[in-house]
Amino acid sequence: MLAADKQALESVLNQQSLQIREKELKFFVDNFGAVAGQAAMLAGFSFSGLVSTIEENHENTALRVAYYAVSSCALGLMILACANCTLINVLGVGLALRGPQGSMDRAVKEMAAERLTTFSIFSLGLILFHCTAILYANLTLEVWPAVMVSVVLSIFMIAFYTNTKRIYLRLKIPDAEMQTGQVIIGGYSVAEGAHVESNPLSGKAPNDTDMQAKMEKAVMEKALELVADMKKKENVEVSQLETPPEQNKRASFNFLRSNTSKD
Repeated sequence: MLAADKQALESVLNQQSLQIREKELKFFVDNFGAVAGQAAMLAGFSFSGLVSTIEENHENTALRVAYYAVSSCALGLMILACANCTLINVLGVGLALRGPQGSMDRAVKEMAAERLTTFSIFSLGLILFHCTAILYANLTLEVWPAVMVSVVLSIFMIAFYTNTKRIYLRLKIPDAEMQTGQVIIGGYSVAEGAHVESNPLSGKAPNDTDMQAKMEKAVMEKALELVADMKKKENVEVSQLETPPEQNKRASFNFLRSNTSKD
């Protein structure tokens, strides 16, 4: 009996923790999907810059070489970002669904670790895309129109950097306060089936032990409630299949009464 209760409790906890972790997995999949779409679009624009016609006898050969070099780098970085996002989404979801126990936690950890690298590649490609536009303007336009385009695009590059930094700092979550979908009870990760010592994303142990204890208590209470509900449902199903003694007595009494009235 106790062994069955323990197995039921572990099964419920594992199922609930996987449902929570699945939300985090979907969050990363959506993030990488959005980056892949933007990177593919900008890669197309960068390729258009490569095939555009520039006069071969242009007086500034160094500027023309720089244009093709920067345009090639922008194209390569955008394709790399798109390929990274595609591989991470395909292999990460495959690991979470088809891997052994603990694969969901591992998939989320690895996707979180790859996010910074992929976003950095995409950001660098976006900056080089702006540089490509500036060089193209200097190659094809007159002096003053080229200066105007260069100044405007440079302003937008600075605005891109400052805006990104401002939004990141306003919405950044400190590592010590980072909440994940990993369910840890007494240092034991339910989904992984092993003991853990640190936060799965930040690598630091949580500071708020009281909050951790409250969360563990709430998870245990919820799991026990679910196990109790499962037992109630099983008891109701069994009682519906069996005939109570009172119903047996009443059926026998009605049968004898009907036979007596016939006689």
